[in-house]
Amino acid sequence: NSGGAYNDAISNVYVQNTVTLTGNGIIGATAANAAIGAVTLNSGATLLGVQGGQTSTVFGALTLNGSGGTTINTTNQFNVLGAFSGTTSSFTKTGTATMLLGGTSTYTGGIIVDQGALEARIGNNALTTGAITVNPGAVLRVISSSNLASASSVTINSDVNGLGILGLA
Repeated sequence: NSGGAYNDAISNVYVQNTVTLTGNGIIGATAANAAIGAVTLNSGATLLGVQGGQTSTVFGALTLNGSGGTTINTTNQFNVLGAFSGTTSSFTKTGTATMLLGGTSTYTGGIIVDQGALEARIGNNALTTGAITVNPGAVLRVISSSNLASASSVTINSDVNGLGILGLA
């Protein structure tokens, strides 16, 4: 898809094919128990909006490709149970809902948790080799300190309204 929307509006459905976005796009689940096999964001994909009123689950890999940054905006729970990988310069998590990473990670770019929560349940694997930033009001949860061991830096920012939070999942 070169922009536009992918909306899974059928209950109890699983899409096996990889959903590939090259432009701005939206993935949404408006029905219960909807899932996707894998998601690839190619160069030029700047937004993956996860919305629709239900939890969206990717059972395959989430791959972020290209030289620019990628934003994933979650208005509903977004679970990625497969591998998290890619080569983008940075990945920004926005939106009030939680994004859960449950597979292994070979992602090498920076991670900015700007809103909501990013939860890494990736065992003893490193989350990234890039810099990690948690902005005020946002939360980064990790299952093990080894999730942060390979990061080039971890920054918890604060402002007059509060601070970012780093916690164990």
